Amino acid sequence: MTNYFHRTFIAIFLFGLVVKPEAWVVDRLADKGNPSVVPYGDGLVNTKLLIARTKEGVDRKVLLENLTRMDIRMIREFAIVQGLMTLGITNEPAIEGGKAKLKNLLRHKSKLEDLDLFKYVELDHVDLPFGSVNDTAFNDGTLWALVNQGQDNGLNDADIDI
Repeated sequence: MTNYFHRTFIAIFLFGLVVKPEAWVVDRLADKGNPSVVPYGDGLVNTKLLIARTKEGVDRKVLLENLTRMDIRMIREFAIVQGLMTLGITNEPAIEGGKAKLKNLLRHKSKLEDLDLFKYVELDHVDLPFGSVNDTAFNDGTLWALVNQGQDNGLNDADIDI
């Protein structure tokens, strides 16, 4: 029984470690700590990134020359899908405000599409997977090991931050 409890506790603890970094990102976005994330359509987009996939047979040298000329840098290439990459858009220091940054992003997206080197160029939509819980046991503190707010003279944040 004790081994089962220890294994369960360790599994929940490790799950908390995995989830916490994402939750921190969501908190940072919610607090407007990331000024490059702006509302667009029904969600949020990152004004510094585009996701693109090149057409088959595109010369890498030509691609890199065009990206350099447009002041766009290739951040990451994905091996699992041929030609898929994340592109970094520079927001000049003079660009202030979400609307101006979004306009700059859409302008770069349009220019990339006009190059005829890409199958598609997409915005980097920001997903906020964590919402509030409406379980009464969670909200009233009964499940204190998940989120402990110091209720009943307990130790604040002595939990797994789930």
